[in-house]
Amino acid sequence: MSEQVTFGQLAKFMILVEKRILCREKLQAILEGRFEIIPIEGASEGWYLEIISGSMKGTEIPLSSKRETVVGRGGQADFSLDNDESVSHKHAAFRVEKEAVQVLDEGSTCGTMVSTPEWHDGARRIKKSYRLKEGDQVMLGQTLLKLKKRM
Repeated sequence: MSEQVTFGQLAKFMILVEKRILCREKLQAILEGRFEIIPIEGASEGWYLEIISGSMKGTEIPLSSKRETVVGRGGQADFSLDNDESVSHKHAAFRVEKEAVQVLDEGSTCGTMVSTPEWHDGARRIKKSYRLKEGDQVMLGQTLLKLKKRM
């Protein structure tokens, strides 16, 4: 039986190989099919997060309209930010709505910060959840994400 890997994890593996953090043998095992790639159901519908600062800058995290997408550190998350030690194992969940995305803090240690263009006084820590709009930014640990939508 093969191990399961999400598309987001595969993208992370590619970056880690490029940065010489993951050995080529592990990537080869993925490419040879010893890992099962699990598509993120509903992810082609447009909403995604782009990592705009941090060690995985430029990586896109697709968001599913079918279920929450959990971002954190380690195997409990749908997308893992392993290089950011200040990110909790299940840091935040993102839930796609019709015209926006809801971010929910999952009880993270450092909190989830949100910045939106309407606020001129900087980012704010959310208590439980916040309804994001396109262009809003979310800080998880030391990693900054920007909400985008493909047309």
